Amino acid sequence: MPTSGNGTECVLGSGNQGSAVRALQRHLRACNGQSIQVDGIYGPNTRAAVWNVQDAHGISRDGVYGPQTRDAMMWSWGAGNCTNFYSLWT
Repeated sequence: MPTSGNGTECVLGSGNQGSAVRALQRHLRACNGQSIQVDGIYGPNTRAAVWNVQDAHGISRDGVYGPQTRDAMMWSWGAGNCTNFYSLWT
């Protein structure tokens, strides 16, 4: 899947690689209870971790990281504190 967008607006899926995928994997591990390797490759394990987040939040299960998944996920912002995306901007 081609990476689209940048910053917090990106869409990631199977086949993507790089720093955006590593950041996603770190947050999936740190704040969303997913035991995946941080390797920068959006493969089957990252897709399954995204499915788990989508299932937990009642989001359509497509395995793609996009705006709905971003909004539902918990994010680590300093010293191990986890919060949802919107709490960061209020």
